[in-house]
Amino acid sequence: GLDAEFIDVFLEEARGDLAAIREQQAAWRRNLNDRQALAILRRAFHTLKGSGRVVGATAIGGLAEQFEKMIGVVVNGERTATVAVADLVGEAAAALEPLISKNPRMDEAAVTSLQRLMARAEAWLLEAPEKAVPALVAVAPSTAVLAETTAAVPERGPSAALLIPP
Repeated sequence: GLDAEFIDVFLEEARGDLAAIREQQAAWRRNLNDRQALAILRRAFHTLKGSGRVVGATAIGGLAEQFEKMIGVVVNGERTATVAVADLVGEAAAALEPLISKNPRMDEAAVTSLQRLMARAEAWLLEAPEKAVPALVAVAPSTAVLAETTAAVPERGPSAALLIPP
């Protein structure tokens, strides 16, 4: 198993990522052309994806991966940013809260919530892309950080725990 201190570090950092997601989701929802908010959202979900998988929190890692992809599609101009997408990001933040709180818990309701959100994100990603608004296609030099490549994280087998082992 993993060292309890390592898991505590993950949870502390994940709470920081969640705070960034909440803050930037609100900013993005107010201004769907806010590229800085999108960059921070994408980076926070990317961090949660990798660190979640490292500690065996595969449900958190999987959800974060889907939302990182969603935001990436908007950043790349393949899809239009909408309030509905911003709200879905807000729902993801709400679903992550009980999993990384001071007393994390993973019950059946939490698992179901994550699965539904992942399915909705995947369905959105599979929809036929509409024309993106020109403002979302233009890339300012300050958004060069969005072009960073992501290292592949090995998948864990089907027997991997949904969250951190007790």
